[in-house]
Amino acid sequence: MDYLSPYIPILVLLLLTGVLCTAIGVLATVLGPRRITRIK
Repeated sequence: MDYLSPYIPILVLLLLTGVLCTAIGVLATVLGPRRITRIK
């Protein structure tokens, strides 16, 4: 596991950015201009 230890923070950052992007996308769809009304 010593090979991967330098990359663990990068993997965590990638995971966090992925989660944030997904959350922002969902929030933008829900709270943003409601052009898409099919979700109901």
